[in-house]
Amino acid sequence: MTAPVHGITPRDVPQVRLDILDWLASPTTRTILEQRAPTPGVTQFLAANAASAELYYVNSDMTHLAHTVGRDLGVYALTPDDLPARSGLLVWETPLDDGGAHWAPSAVMWLANETRFSVSMFVSATHYLHWAKAWGPSAVTDARPIRAGRLILRGQAQPLPVDGRERPWETMNLAANDVVLRTLLATWLLIRQPASARTLHHVEHVPAPKSVQHRLRGRAPDPAAAIRLVTLRRALRPAAGAAADREHAAQVYRHRWVVRLHRRTYPDHTSPSGFDKKWIGPYLAVPKGCESAPIIGADRVNVLRR
Repeated sequence: MTAPVHGITPRDVPQVRLDILDWLASPTTRTILEQRAPTPGVTQFLAANAASAELYYVNSDMTHLAHTVGRDLGVYALTPDDLPARSGLLVWETPLDDGGAHWAPSAVMWLANETRFSVSMFVSATHYLHWAKAWGPSAVTDARPIRAGRLILRGQAQPLPVDGRERPWETMNLAANDVVLRTLLATWLLIRQPASARTLHHVEHVPAPKSVQHRLRGRAPDPAAAIRLVTLRRALRPAAGAAADREHAAQVYRHRWVVRLHRRTYPDHTSPSGFDKKWIGPYLAVPKGCESAPIIGADRVNVLRR
């Protein structure tokens, strides 16, 4: 894995959690955040979120896939079961460019209950401070109280519902956070796909460094919690020695294809309507006998960039 632009690797994520907890424990941070927040108790909320968060790191391939899938979402619909965890800290290897490198989110924290979830967004401190220095000394000074190690707090998105009701995406009024929340929703749904030969992702558990585990004792429920590293399945990448092509899979035959993210209706005897809708995909459609065949459809595999 090449070095990410923000300098955070999968094994660094527990340290990122520790940096956030240390930052929130600072009296200066508490004062600044409480002054800026619309509701009191924001520092306690963020600290509880960071302490209880499950840890995720999404590599560049999967980040690009999630960004592409999220961009095409026409409806918003989410239930608690669609989230990979009630509380999480997720780092994208590639920042999401939605308004300049200094403002491109590299990480998010979320906390959900039965009715809604809240998201806090962080940007690369390296990128932000580079921009701030060019802007002027006051911008650098203003960044200090919102810096948590290698990240800087961008802000919090509006709480969003997890009631499962479908809403046209354009009615969500997400403004500057639209790209972030589209990509986050797509990332969650990709991670939540049951592991099988058809899924596009692979999850491995990376152990937390022992030095960070020791420092987290008493500050997180499970200091030794592993980081879930989410990557694009290697079977979907061009074969070794294949002609280079940044846009598509290396070989295209008529045997397998990617089914895009969509909503599907299922019978549900517990629902008053008698049915329920769930997110399905994206996944590989694999006809019998085509388990090792390449993927068909240039327009459907152009998200699988290296």
